[in-house]
Amino acid sequence: MKLTKRKDKNELEKEMDLLLKEMKGFVPGSPDYLMRLETLERLNKLDLEKKSRNIKPDTVAMIFGNLLGIGMILSYERVNIITSKAIGFVLKGRV
Repeated sequence: MKLTKRKDKNELEKEMDLLLKEMKGFVPGSPDYLMRLETLERLNKLDLEKKSRNIKPDTVAMIFGNLLGIGMILSYERVNIITSKAIGFVLKGRV
């Protein structure tokens, strides 16, 4: 489930699209083509580094939900006594 919509293309993506359009006019292997290809590779590397630093809101929501659930369980266990039958169910491992 996605909580956010995809944003418009950033400047790096726009520049990469422009380079790809320019490369269509050149013969693969020509010096101009190879120069643009190297530039495209550098821009792609920068874009990947930028994206890897961002934390998605979906991930933050999932972490918050898990911590909230753990907190609820701990507060319930502090207030209510766990019976011996309940402990038997908790300690059983699944194979």
